[in-house]
Amino acid sequence: MNLLLATDASVERSGVCLFILNWVREIRKYDSDSFITVYFRKSIIDNDIFNQYKELNVDVVLGGISLNGTNFSSQNRKKIFSDIQNIIRNNNIDVVHVNSSAIGFSSQVLKIAKKENVPIRISHSHGKHLGNGIKNLYLWYLKRCICRDANVYAGCSLEAGKYLFGNQVNNSDKWHFIPNTIDVHKYGFDPDIRDEYRQKLSLKEDDILLGATGMLTKIKNHAFLLPLIYELNKTTGLNYKLVVFGEGEERKRINEIATELGITDSVVLYGVSSEISNWLSAMDVYVMPSLTEGLPIGAVEAQANGLTCILSDCISNDIDIADVIHIPIDKGIKPWMDTLAGFKRKNAEQRLDGARKMIDAGFDISSTRDYILKLYGPK
Repeated sequence: MNLLLATDASVERSGVCLFILNWVREIRKYDSDSFITVYFRKSIIDNDIFNQYKELNVDVVLGGISLNGTNFSSQNRKKIFSDIQNIIRNNNIDVVHVNSSAIGFSSQVLKIAKKENVPIRISHSHGKHLGNGIKNLYLWYLKRCICRDANVYAGCSLEAGKYLFGNQVNNSDKWHFIPNTIDVHKYGFDPDIRDEYRQKLSLKEDDILLGATGMLTKIKNHAFLLPLIYELNKTTGLNYKLVVFGEGEERKRINEIATELGITDSVVLYGVSSEISNWLSAMDVYVMPSLTEGLPIGAVEAQANGLTCILSDCISNDIDIADVIHIPIDKGIKPWMDTLAGFKRKNAEQRLDGARKMIDAGFDISSTRDYILKLYGPK
């Protein structure tokens, strides 16, 4: 098998990039011979993630297109066309698996793959409402092109599938639900790790640690959490802390808000970490106030750790396996305060049960391995 995995993302510690990394790692457990190329439209943000790809004997190709660029400039279209065509032609690619909900990027890659007669062409949707500012009519046209040029439709949730492929996913033989699976055992709760990592933040036993992961972008909406922390500490008599893992253009704004509210002692913008599985054990609650998501891999990891997950109502209910609460994001912080003010910390046994629930629900990557490989066709 000669496989091309393509995404419009950067090499970073984000959902789609980690999904592809987990998937390649799973393939390599059973198949060390297949040729695998991963194409990233953008660039390297996290060298640790890049090195993990290289250790798996993967050919990583970078488009190098600006983080602030658009797929639709003539220069960028030509660059993507040239990159993808060269990969397909030079490596006799027989499976193209596009992991993206970026309409322009997906339509370009699949069009080239069909033109080059690649037998298996998979469009895998990981989100919704990601039109990159494209006008509705053109957006509709590009979605039609994706449906025409892909011969396998996949999505991390039914909502993500409907966003890219329309209501035909309800009765199409091309449609396949592929959840954002992880190595569940890696993310299980560890009480000793919890004590060690809470000490790194100088936390007291009764401090309630809220945790969030993901790039610091407007869509992830981490700034929403700052007045929440301020009001909780002001009104409940308890001590709430927030730690956020990730980098992005919102870092400066989030820091400024924390300073204005006088809560810099309660908020830690940790940056990128390769130890998320350990840090989850240190947390008490996982929070995700995103304005839009598909089926976020961070919430899958958090549930495997047994954390209570408080998510915005913009996130698909398909993620609800272990302990998830959805709260409206457009009603302000009050409903979030009410939920967190009544929070009761889980004991170790309850936390350890999270991994079992995620395995039983099919969210361990071993559950999807054979299914996806079957979509790829005979080895």
